[in-house]
Amino acid sequence: MDVYLAMAPNSFLNGTTPACPSGFSTGTSTMTTRHYRQIVMMISHFLEKVANRAYYTLGDPYDIDLDSALPNWGQFTSIM
Repeated sequence: MDVYLAMAPNSFLNGTTPACPSGFSTGTSTMTTRHYRQIVMMISHFLEKVANRAYYTLGDPYDIDLDSALPNWGQFTSIM
């Protein structure tokens, strides 16, 4: 199974920014720290739903502070 993750600005998703031609970029493809942490927590949330897992998750993934200097993943999950 292949899984693809795509992110786009809200302005594109709501139709106020026109689409670019394929292969053209309007900005950097580097994720911000906040976006990276959101993706990590989303994946850990999905993995939490898998039965008989070999890692732990504690608490609510949405309680992680996305803006702190140290996210303290180890207090929430061992998937890292």
